[in-house]
Amino acid sequence: MAFFKIHYKIIVTLITFLSIGSASASESAISVPENFTPYNIKKLDEAWVSPGFNASNYKTVAIQWLEFEYRPGKDRFEPQDRNENYELPAETKVRLEKQANEIFSKQLVKLKSHKLIDLNQADAETLIVQLNVTDFVNNLPQPRQFAGSTDFFLRQFGAATLNVTLIDGKSQKPLFKGYVRDNIQSFGFNVVRADIITANRRTKLQFTQWAKDLRKNINSL
Repeated sequence: MAFFKIHYKIIVTLITFLSIGSASASESAISVPENFTPYNIKKLDEAWVSPGFNASNYKTVAIQWLEFEYRPGKDRFEPQDRNENYELPAETKVRLEKQANEIFSKQLVKLKSHKLIDLNQADAETLIVQLNVTDFVNNLPQPRQFAGSTDFFLRQFGAATLNVTLIDGKSQKPLFKGYVRDNIQSFGFNVVRADIITANRRTKLQFTQWAKDLRKNINSL
């Protein structure tokens, strides 16, 4: 029996090594106005800008979040008898969205030439930063109540796409659009034991990196 348990654990390690939900699994469905032109900017997979747009023409910024969009992942080689649940619980989604808002707010308050204000205070001098996280894939199954249920090893906890739209506070017309898709993975792309604590830490780090990159990009526009 001990021999079987050891080999079962090795098998679980191997079958969870390759996980779906990688950065190449989904393309952004972002809609771009006809008059926008492609714009080369760091840390975004693709971006487009309205002719004549200059972020320095605005004195304040306000964050506007659109609804997160989730998709359960699943290991393509998962044994049939495991039948795990990859759907994120409602309370986890609430926590993730609150965490994202806090992280982006913390970074955008550091903008060099713009003051971060509440969305309801937006006026003609405000650049609205509309954010949307789509195709948020979770590869970590929910905990099960039986022996061996935590024997999951992953290198990718999931993936997500950040869509960014910069909008004129007065006209409500979009001025800039871009997106980036990233894997939420372990350091060095190593296989690690998968648990909610590690997954949350890596997701928080991904949100932080996105927020820092956004701050730098707004400063450069």
